[in-house]
Amino acid sequence: GTIPTEIGLIESLHFLFLSDNFLNSTIPTEVGLLSKLNGFQIFSNNIYGTIPTEIGHLQDLQRALNLSSMFLTGTVPTEMGMLRKIDALDLSSNSLTSSLPTHLVDMASLKYL
Repeated sequence: GTIPTEIGLIESLHFLFLSDNFLNSTIPTEVGLLSKLNGFQIFSNNIYGTIPTEIGHLQDLQRALNLSSMFLTGTVPTEMGMLRKIDALDLSSNSLTSSLPTHLVDMASLKYL
């Protein structure tokens, strides 16, 4: 299956956990519209493409952002530095092409990387 672009219409969504679901798509930019999202984990899927810059709009995200064990490519967007409340970030087991960007130091609550 895929993550539909309509996901961004669920304004009251607090947790989005879609791990281990055999999803085969990109991460839609519309996830950036989920302003009340507190937890976001979609690891262990066939998600491909780049991490959308709109992920930086999830500034209420406090729990782990887990995008591991997928097929993500490209660089870590600088906008991820705006996620100052998350406590864990897992981007392991992907094909990201850059070093960890320095803007991640802005993530004041980050305990696990």
